[in-house]
Amino acid sequence: MKMIAFTVYGIARPKGSTSSFAVTTKEGKTKVVTTQANKNTKVWQREVSAVAQNYVPKDGLLNGAINITLRFYLRRPESVSSAKRPYPTVKPDFDKLTRTVCDSLKGKIYTDDSRICKATILKCYGDPPRVEIEVEEM
Repeated sequence: MKMIAFTVYGIARPKGSTSSFAVTTKEGKTKVVTTQANKNTKVWQREVSAVAQNYVPKDGLLNGAINITLRFYLRRPESVSSAKRPYPTVKPDFDKLTRTVCDSLKGKIYTDDSRICKATILKCYGDPPRVEIEVEEM
């Protein structure tokens, strides 16, 4: 069973919803334009992909059932007491953070994120901000 583990430092960005709308060009043609809700998502996604590139499995991408563990460490705002709120119970949503990372690992660590059959996600406060990633075949 293969296990790949690494850490990506930086502020994790959620992959929000996309918006699509039709635009008519000067030539009278209609094209669909898609926009990302969070502009910083692509930068974060490229960072995760760049770090993951250093951990590409030598004998091929993982292609079986996958177990993934993601630990997101977010910077604690000064206004938040560790005693009153030990975990970030506000945005960003863990599923949107997870979507960004899982999409970033496609083609680097595994063939497709549809291979993920088990996931453990932790969202907590920590400094420096980062995500710790563990991927293993089941």
